[in-house]
Amino acid sequence: MWQGEVLAGVRWMTLDPESITEEQPRALLEDFAFAIIVGQDCDLERDFEDRQQGRDSALRTVLMIPAWPATELRASLKASINLGTDEWKLIRQNNNQRFHCIEQCPEKLDAEGTGLPALGMDFRQTIGIPPAEIYEWIRSGGTRKRFILAAPYVEDLSSRWSFYQHRVALPQPYKID
Repeated sequence: MWQGEVLAGVRWMTLDPESITEEQPRALLEDFAFAIIVGQDCDLERDFEDRQQGRDSALRTVLMIPAWPATELRASLKASINLGTDEWKLIRQNNNQRFHCIEQCPEKLDAEGTGLPALGMDFRQTIGIPPAEIYEWIRSGGTRKRFILAAPYVEDLSSRWSFYQHRVALPQPYKID
C-alpha cells in the first residue's frame, strides 16, 4: 500500500454504538466504491516489512478518504446542501478546503485496464482501517488496487488533507466592516 493509492471495493467496519456495552457488540459495515490512502509511505512501508518478517507492527490504522465519482458527489451535495454551480466550480478546482477532486484515470494507468472517472472526496469522511483487514480484503479479491496518484498530485492531496485536519475552529467568524 502507498500514500495516494486508489483502492476499489473498500469495506469499513465499526461497532454499532447501541450495542457497544453488550458482551458481543454488533458490527456495522459500510462499503465504498473507492478510497484513497492518505497514510504516510514510511509508516505503510515499515508496517509491510514488519509483517513480512513476522514482527508486530505499530501501525494500527491506515487512514483513507472514501471517494466517489465526481458526478455522484456533486449530485449528493446538490441534494443535501443545495449546491450551486459557483460552489461546485470551487470544489472541482480544489479551491474549497473541505473537498478534493482528482481527474479521471486513463485505461492504461488503471490496474484493471478500464479507467476510472474523476473522483471527489470529502475530508470530513476520513476513515481508518487496520492494515491486516486491508491486506486480507486485497488477498481475497474484495478490495482491488487500481492506481497510485503521481507526484505532485499525491503531495497536493496530502497537504490539503493535512491542512483540513489541522484547521482551527473559531468560536465565531471575524467581523470586518
